[in-house]
Amino acid sequence: SCFRRSFPNNAPKPSHFSHRASDLDCAGGKFEPDTGVDFKEASGLLWWCSRAKFKIPPLSIYDSTEPLLRNLIAFEQCCPSIERRHITSYAFLMDSLIDSAADVELLEKNNIINNCLGASEDASVLFNNICKDVVLDEFDFE
Repeated sequence: SCFRRSFPNNAPKPSHFSHRASDLDCAGGKFEPDTGVDFKEASGLLWWCSRAKFKIPPLSIYDSTEPLLRNLIAFEQCCPSIERRHITSYAFLMDSLIDSAADVELLEKNNIINNCLGASEDASVLFNNICKDVVLDEFDFE
């Protein structure tokens, strides 16, 4: 995933979202669309019956999505007045969650992704390449 190859050796690595969507689903995680990124562990009296919830903003993927994301990431990286790297963090998060077409299909099923590219593999390739050569000093969604 993008986290392992792009963080400098001395930077802290994100801890919450470092697994593929299909692995988290098999472990009992549930994905829900939301306006922000959030993780809620199962809790309460019947915690063993509950599923951990990953709330993620939904994204529609079109032919123009990759250049748009690349330009927004470049803007965040180059503009010193931007302190928080929300778009870059979101791209790292999605790259972490998506490793294959199966991960894309799972996120589509849970209304996190609306893939208008056609093949799930195309969306997977987009996210597997979006963070190459991008350094993220601080992950915004911890």
